[in-house]
Amino acid sequence: SGKLVEWLGPQHVFLLCVIPPFTLVITSFFRCLPEERLPREQRKVNFSFLRKHIEVSILAGCMSIVAVTLSVLQVLVESAYIRGGIIVTCGVVLSFAIYFCLRRITPILAKTALFCFLRECVQPSLGDPMFVWMTSDPTGP
Repeated sequence: SGKLVEWLGPQHVFLLCVIPPFTLVITSFFRCLPEERLPREQRKVNFSFLRKHIEVSILAGCMSIVAVTLSVLQVLVESAYIRGGIIVTCGVVLSFAIYFCLRRITPILAKTALFCFLRECVQPSLGDPMFVWMTSDPTGP
């Protein structure tokens, strides 16, 4: 919650958040923006960049599949030990994949990406527990 939600209510705040994207849709639909449309023959998807960096493309696809798999895993698997083992295995496999796919571009990028990935894997996040504590726990602030 907040002052604006308390003053206007959640539906009105949602309406205020919807107006800016809606204006972009309307202006682009009626072609009010000063952009020219490309000719029909130039509107094709260009896969040359994906073919040039096929390792990075495969890595992105694998990371997307792992993210969806881990989300489904959280819902379907009851045992915390099995979930933890699968999560750690996926993290190790993705760490190797990130490094080996990106080192062909530049070793500095590979090391930086690996550091960022491992930092986010190891660093504890307290955002969700703090939100629950601040909003619904009777002993919260």
